[in-house]
Amino acid sequence: MRILEELKKRSKNPSDEVKIELKLYNLADNLEKKARNHLKRITNVLPEFDIHDERHSEKVIFNIEKLLAHKIESLSSYELFLLLLSSFFMTALWLHLTGSLMC
Repeated sequence: MRILEELKKRSKNPSDEVKIELKLYNLADNLEKKARNHLKRITNVLPEFDIHDERHSEKVIFNIEKLLAHKIESLSSYELFLLLLSSFFMTALWLHLTGSLMC
């Protein structure tokens, strides 16, 4: 995934004293792994539900990256962080808010 790779690249050369790029990358990596585990539960708990597991999130990210193409590098680290995680949490959050799948 180019978005995560870009965050990782930036984390190795932070632009400020706070090292926000490193923090964003570590948080994104950690939350993505947690989201993947959560999304695996969806088909077990809701077998009638359309496939919205981690493969769906990967496909969403693939499409975002395809649309953005070379513009990924021009986005801020915050924008990359939000794009990546929104792809993984959109389904989980919707299911939680509707009461279909509790965390």
